[in-house]
Amino acid sequence: MNVVPIHLVYVITEDWFFASHFLDRAKAAVKNGYRVTVVTRCRETAREFQGLGLTTINIEFSRRGLNPFTEFAKIWQLRSILKKIKPDIVHNIALKPVVLGSLAAQLAGVRNIVNAPVGMGYVFTSQENKARILRPIVNALIRYSLSRGNRRVIIENHDDLNNLVAGGFAKFDSIALIKGAGVDTKKFDYRPEPDGQVQVIMVSRLLRDKGVQEFIDAAQLVRALNNSVRFVLVGDVDDGNPTSLSVNEIADLRNSSNVTWLGERTDIAELLAESHIACLPSYREGLPKSLIEAASVGRPIVTTDVPGCREVVTHMVNGLLIKPRNSNELAAAISKLARRVSNTDTEWRDQVDGCDVLVHLAGRAHVSSNVGDAQIYKTVNTDLTETLANQAAQTGKHMIFISSALVYGDQSINNEKFNVDDTLWSSSLYASSKIAAEVIIQKIHEQLHLSFTIVRPPAVYGPRVKANFLSMLNWVNSGIPLPLGSVNNLRSLVGVRNLLDLIENCAINDAAKNQVFNVSDDLDISTTDLLKIIATSMDKRVRLIKMPLPVLKLGSKLISKPRAYDGLCGSFQLDISRTKQTLGWKPPFSLHEEIAATVAWYQGKK
Repeated sequence: MNVVPIHLVYVITEDWFFASHFLDRAKAAVKNGYRVTVVTRCRETAREFQGLGLTTINIEFSRRGLNPFTEFAKIWQLRSILKKIKPDIVHNIALKPVVLGSLAAQLAGVRNIVNAPVGMGYVFTSQENKARILRPIVNALIRYSLSRGNRRVIIENHDDLNNLVAGGFAKFDSIALIKGAGVDTKKFDYRPEPDGQVQVIMVSRLLRDKGVQEFIDAAQLVRALNNSVRFVLVGDVDDGNPTSLSVNEIADLRNSSNVTWLGERTDIAELLAESHIACLPSYREGLPKSLIEAASVGRPIVTTDVPGCREVVTHMVNGLLIKPRNSNELAAAISKLARRVSNTDTEWRDQVDGCDVLVHLAGRAHVSSNVGDAQIYKTVNTDLTETLANQAAQTGKHMIFISSALVYGDQSINNEKFNVDDTLWSSSLYASSKIAAEVIIQKIHEQLHLSFTIVRPPAVYGPRVKANFLSMLNWVNSGIPLPLGSVNNLRSLVGVRNLLDLIENCAINDAAKNQVFNVSDDLDISTTDLLKIIATSMDKRVRLIKMPLPVLKLGSKLISKPRAYDGLCGSFQLDISRTKQTLGWKPPFSLHEEIAATVAWYQGKK
């Protein structure tokens, strides 16, 4: 008597995804006597299935499309296919096949339906209005697809399981938890970390919701301070996905000096073996295969504390978990692991050995003041300073640390100037990190006899200036009326040439050793007068409207930028008398000369 084999039909949008995540299961089904058909978009990859005992049927899913008429037509097409081939079991994979395939299978009279939503996809990870609007509609369709009749659900992580049960999408006893596609541990066997340059690898399709942009941004942050760390991105675009990178973004990626893009590769095990850290800053996952493979090879992982990703990583055990959509926290975590991997002390000693004076200018200023971003300030402004100070002390070098005048607070009161003996007060995470760095330098001086000079500049301007000063250049150049005619504050500034001259003086002047100095152009100026000087240098006329200061303050609060008011209307004055007396120094360039040089650069770049 001939036994009719059970006919199992997989419904999935892409043949390449089936090959990477479900082919081994299909081969196991064939080995166990099942008849297996794959209904998918058939391209080159699908041709390989036929030699493995699988039958393929082509269907063109549009993963971007959300037109209800198109989707209904696709349901009807799929129903016709299923009625013709008469499966015993339909296994739908990913959200769109789960919804369309379940309805089609029901209409075709299929009794046994298995649904595997895997990752929850664009509708649930995107912050776009379109996704927000679609979310309740898709929720209703998923609930209908998962909860009716003799249906089973395969979920890849505990978060999705709990959410489905709590939301009434499916009953607990209809759900099976299968943690991802698994990994071939013979192919992805443990490899010792390689010697040499630290390499961070991200293996992913080039999708925004995989955190590709955060990876690129973090690479820029890390390499700004340690360009010996190499960032490698492996993967290609996915034109069918609405969050795929655009053509222009791909062009930028090709030209990036911070990230090496290798495109799509098949030698992932070898690439992981050549790397030291694996990274996937995704917004949400089912269970990421790339992280399982990295863990199998024995690489520490930096990933996001989101469903799917946190199934693979135990924080501070086999990797670090960070918040999603946060390049700063990602950079800090990568830097932390990179320091563990590399012999940082040896690297910095090699750099310090070749100099007489170590000038530490690097720092991170313009990051948001969210408490969660404190780590990036600490990593860049405090921890790096400690590393350099220790190396300077151990090698007998004089260290000049460029701190910030913001260690005094964000405003001076009653025209009183800050002097170096004033109590330090933190008004921001940035200022806190600079204060902590100064304290560390003083401590290393006491313990290891570090020779140091600390310089506290106010706002620095000059060619290539950014932030508020660049905004003022743009305002004056545009000729727009400015509501700053009533501002009568006084602020200390320092031109970059004056700052560099003081640094040079501190490098050769023994009187600078183990001292703290303020620096400025030695002429405090109001915002109103500063705009007028800029306008004169540009040969333009600035239009200043006398707006009451309370109105300006209220306006800054309404646009959620209260610090903008403080920076433009508040006073901030430094006393540099000790600097001049101790070092016999005075600014070699006047404020007017420095502004003229800055304007010349600005007009030249236009």
